[in-house]
Amino acid sequence: MLLVGVGSPLAAQDASAVAEAFETYRTAILASDGEAALGVVDAASVAYYGAMLDLALDADSARVARLPLLDEVMVIALRVRVPADTLRQMDGRSALAYGVAQGWIGRESVEQTRIGRVTVTGDSAWAEVRSGGQVVPKLRFSFSREADGWRFSLGALQALMSDHLTLWAKQSGMTDAELVRAMLLSVSEKPITPDAWSPVGR
Repeated sequence: MLLVGVGSPLAAQDASAVAEAFETYRTAILASDGEAALGVVDAASVAYYGAMLDLALDADSARVARLPLLDEVMVIALRVRVPADTLRQMDGRSALAYGVAQGWIGRESVEQTRIGRVTVTGDSAWAEVRSGGQVVPKLRFSFSREADGWRFSLGALQALMSDHLTLWAKQSGMTDAELVRAMLLSVSEKPITPDAWSPVGR
């Protein structure tokens, strides 16, 4: 692993801390340890899960249909795979931890993944992504320095998944709703009924 700190010896220490944050996150995902993952993801990642939770509780079918495809999958997954009473008691942190514990953030996304060169600039950092010993083109993980240290952002993984879903939709010829059903049925035995596009309610 090549660690590059920008601007000062302290930045090199930051680069090492960034690498440690990713390894902690990776270990948490492989162990389905939601609480451990929460300890190293950034506030923006938690906020994303909070926003998806709010949509699962409140958004009607028309609003869900207008969401980006990944967000639609997330909202329907929350409605279908989490009991309604449990959903109503969640916040962004508990929703993210639940998703990790249930394996929604797939092991395959990190199992063969390592980070390589780390670049630190102020309170932001970026790391090249390696899989099978090779650099993954056009993919970088991002990190943010928060009050208690460096945190991993799920944004790059979400963007990658979004691109894959968009490509799958184009190649399959399915509507968004059909693709959402197919994707969720591939990982869950629970039926996907039209009610899944209606708000759970608070």
